[in-house]
Amino acid sequence: MNNRNVALDLLKFFLILGVFIGHIMPYKFDIEWQTYISVILHSLARTVVPLFFIISGYFLKKKLDDADAIFAYVKRYFVMFIIWQLIFAYPMYTFYINQLVDNTTTIQTVLYGFGHLWFLNALFLGVILVYYTRQLHVNLKLNLAITLLFIGIILQNIPLPEEFRSIYNWIGTSRNFLFFGFPYLMIGTILNQINFKHSKQIIIFFGLLVIFEGFYYHNHNGISNLYIFSLPFTIALMKYITSYKKQIEVPFTINPNLLLGMYLVHFYPVYYLTLNFPENTFGVVLLKLLFVIITSYIIFRILDLINKKIKILF
Repeated sequence: MNNRNVALDLLKFFLILGVFIGHIMPYKFDIEWQTYISVILHSLARTVVPLFFIISGYFLKKKLDDADAIFAYVKRYFVMFIIWQLIFAYPMYTFYINQLVDNTTTIQTVLYGFGHLWFLNALFLGVILVYYTRQLHVNLKLNLAITLLFIGIILQNIPLPEEFRSIYNWIGTSRNFLFFGFPYLMIGTILNQINFKHSKQIIIFFGLLVIFEGFYYHNHNGISNLYIFSLPFTIALMKYITSYKKQIEVPFTINPNLLLGMYLVHFYPVYYLTLNFPENTFGVVLLKLLFVIITSYIIFRILDLINKKIKILF
């Protein structure tokens, strides 16, 4: 038996489930109550990647004064980004030859990552910025993070002139290292210094505001990657999780690469389902979700055996 604080591990499991839901579940169904469920789940799923970045920053903070450790961290995720770009070269190529994307979009995908791989790109570039701003005062860090996040939110929600839209696309839109990865990573590094109440009631309150924000975008026929209320919700939740002291005995150990690994591999099962099973009734979507969870886990276990030899996949 391992005596451990499992709160953060449990949170990570919910996060990876949120990623799967975000990539599998349609935004609308023919039946109204099913659409409402979809909007709620998609809204909460918009807090998943911010939490991933905050968790990464939280564990990175002890390394910030060690240049060699930061270099090793950046190198690891840069190599990982290149390897997984190669792994997903096939669907990237099929999108191109079937004219689903143009030349410009293809180049941007190569630079910033295919689909979900933008996370790795934003992670290693964001860590570089976190390192070079490590000496800033905590209040300045927090204000800088909030400012960049709000710039990202504004840019994704306003009509931009074509010349500015082109620049915006070339920096990776709102899902990039500057307006997403770096701010949330920085928040993770100063999480313990942020004076923010984190009771269950406050978490529920901001969670409801995230859902209301999701319904706003839904009713205005828009999809947003960055939510305003994701920021206070994720801070409150992480403050609560990291201060959780209760120890629970669990009869197993959790592979430290499991959740990142399932995140990285899951797009192939999603890609397979998209090509071969286009039906998206509510019941079918739930079966697809179960399929992606199971197959992603199996693929991860196989690749993890390989990774123990080469140590570049996770």
